[in-house]
Amino acid sequence: MIVLDIDHFKHLKTRAVTPPVTRPAVPGQPRSTMMRVNDVLARTGGEEFTILLPNTTASAGIMAAERVRQTVEALEIPFEDEPIRFTISAGVAQLDPAQGGWKA
Repeated sequence: MIVLDIDHFKHLKTRAVTPPVTRPAVPGQPRSTMMRVNDVLARTGGEEFTILLPNTTASAGIMAAERVRQTVEALEIPFEDEPIRFTISAGVAQLDPAQGGWKA
């Protein structure tokens, strides 16, 4: 599981009534470049998102989180006269049923 947070979200929010960065899909990026078909993306809060990565080790989750982070960092979302750019912070955890819970 990857938990994502949009950095400096309040600053981004002041630029638009409904900031384009809160959409669950990243504009202009095919979902397949960031996620696998069976991965699940959910908006879990105002600026927080979670990506469930079934059957994924923690190390593979870290690589996936870095791929998403780099993709988002490279985005320029057209908005009025100046594109919006932003970054995200991410954390990764793996469910380990043998140990009875989550392992970060």
